[in-house]
Amino acid sequence: HLQNLAHDSVHIRGPKAVEQIHRAPAGSTAFVVLGTNDANGSIARLDKSIDDILAAAEQKHLRLIWIGPPCVRTSWDSRSRELDKMLAERLPPRGVTYVPMRDAAFCNAGLHEPDGVHLKSKGYAYMWDKARRVAGFGPAPALAAAAPSQPAASQPVVSDAAPAPKVESKPGFALAAAPVDSGGGA
Repeated sequence: HLQNLAHDSVHIRGPKAVEQIHRAPAGSTAFVVLGTNDANGSIARLDKSIDDILAAAEQKHLRLIWIGPPCVRTSWDSRSRELDKMLAERLPPRGVTYVPMRDAAFCNAGLHEPDGVHLKSKGYAYMWDKARRVAGFGPAPALAAAAPSQPAASQPVVSDAAPAPKVESKPGFALAAAPVDSGGGA
């Protein structure tokens, strides 16, 4: 039930990610997906790009749900781990709900394609189910039971009152927007 505003292969650096934020309806909830490929290379100067996205979201009064990079089964998983740590430290103080994807299910449950980077369908289902629960959107879809999921101790337990997001993640920066909720979720 989300409006898909994602464009394939949009890198977090540069104006295209911010342009996607500008297309989101003002006051809505936006799910931001940073693709695993964004961690393949230097993450040392991502601060400005992250700040640009946050500033654009603040201007539109968006509630951001930022989905972190999952584990990857490659030599550069250490950069994915470092990016996860960076986002987990930077985003919550700015009012952004951060959904980490470096948990036992993601790292060990066979959710990756043979390349070790891209996810299988059940991996994407797990990712969106976890993000949906942390964000407080709807009951779990039946296919989300592909992998066990539990929110981290620091994450709130959420209600199942709204419809579940149905958006497929693509490589690179992606954005999906949920309608403004009447409970002040903006």
